[in-house]
Amino acid sequence: MNRQLTLLLAVALGAVLMSQSGLMAVDTATAELATLLLLLSGGPAVLWLWGGMRHLPVFEVYAFMHLIYYWQPAGKAGGTVLSLPQEERAVFLGAVSVFLAFGAVVNWAILRSARPPAKGQRLWDREVPAMKGSQLPWLLLGFWLLYSTLFQYGTIWSLVPGTLFPLVRALCVAAGMLGVFVTAHRVGEGGLHLVQKVAFVATVAAGTLLSFASGYLAVGTLFVGNAFFAYMIGARRLPVVSLTLFLLFVSFLNYGKQEMRARYWAMGESTDDLVEFYSHWFKSSWEQFNLPADRRGAATSAFERANLTDVTARVITQSPYPLPFLGGKTYLDSLQLLVPRLIWPDRPSLHVFMNELGLRYGIHMDVESTEITMISVGQVGEAWANGGWLGVSLAGAFFGMFYALAARLAGQRKIASIGFLFGMSFVGFAANLEHLAGTLLMTFYQTAVAMLAVLYWFSRRTFVPLMPPKPSVRSVPEQSDPAQSPEATRIAR
Repeated sequence: MNRQLTLLLAVALGAVLMSQSGLMAVDTATAELATLLLLLSGGPAVLWLWGGMRHLPVFEVYAFMHLIYYWQPAGKAGGTVLSLPQEERAVFLGAVSVFLAFGAVVNWAILRSARPPAKGQRLWDREVPAMKGSQLPWLLLGFWLLYSTLFQYGTIWSLVPGTLFPLVRALCVAAGMLGVFVTAHRVGEGGLHLVQKVAFVATVAAGTLLSFASGYLAVGTLFVGNAFFAYMIGARRLPVVSLTLFLLFVSFLNYGKQEMRARYWAMGESTDDLVEFYSHWFKSSWEQFNLPADRRGAATSAFERANLTDVTARVITQSPYPLPFLGGKTYLDSLQLLVPRLIWPDRPSLHVFMNELGLRYGIHMDVESTEITMISVGQVGEAWANGGWLGVSLAGAFFGMFYALAARLAGQRKIASIGFLFGMSFVGFAANLEHLAGTLLMTFYQTAVAMLAVLYWFSRRTFVPLMPPKPSVRSVPEQSDPAQSPEATRIAR
């Protein structure tokens, strides 16, 4: 992307965001901290584009998500942050800024010290030949779609023992992520026929709708976001129209999500009839969308739903007084989640520590409410609850280091290498700010181990192409006339 265009778009977007944010009109101190937070959340992505997209933008995605989850909702008129006293508002903005600042510094330092990968047959340099033009990505897509179908209709539970389900889920998610990424990258490069493009879009759409039928939008959105990201790398441009349409679609579904859950979760109705299920969801969303803002339910658009400001502000205003810091308790307790359920069948559930924080800070009124709605304090809120300024500093540094690992693994390696494909798996987790650190790491390591095993196994296998690759003018060498060859000329003489 042109540097001048990148700078122009960044300045224009920043100006629009600042003009619409209430944070800029409260007082000078708030405006300065809000500007700092805007630079820390959006700046890494701008610098990545300015630098020519030379590495995998994992931390860049992570920082940008803070703009959506924290900066934009914090400036909303009538919101929690603007209603805080000036001192507490400054602490809120400062805590998120310190979290990102430490992460950015550590991430930059690690990437700056990185050396080009040495040539050789090391694990990360191994290529997966089957990812280039063979049927393997399509097999992975089919495997993911089959799993999504079996999970939606409950058949998976009769086929897979409960103790093995986390492993099977991790393998299927890893397969789907790889299949979507590789195929979308080829679409961006222009390497697929029209029939293949249609089949790919239909597969991703079907898998996403099956995922949305669970009542959660996060997993399906993660797969679609993975496809957009891979397409952007292959085409070297952002698919603005299709990305906008998808965001509008997800935003529309959020309007009716509360009513959908009330019927299909609380009342226990079956979601097997997807036509009836989505008809009800669309109808609920349309009714909520047409209501005045003050009469709408808790479900709102996707941009308003992506909001950690209220719960984070609650944590910051209640700790260290009247609720003392936890001193790292949630991080230590979360280590239990790293033990596979196959080894420890009675291991605590995935969200137990998130629910404990919710009850501690009054986000949940009782244990029963945690079974209906899951509300997380997010990674910044968890860090503050454990140690205040020290907590957000150390946690930010950890995530900066964690996501720098992905960029180093993928850096200067080929798209089909194990290092790049494995590093790509970090990007989806970088977009998830709601999971607590332990929950995120547990989910990641299961997926990562499964993905690494799949990549290594396929790096030792050869697959034939499903269809001949689409001819490309750039890839076809110029054919010379045999009559003009040096040998022919010599014979003629």
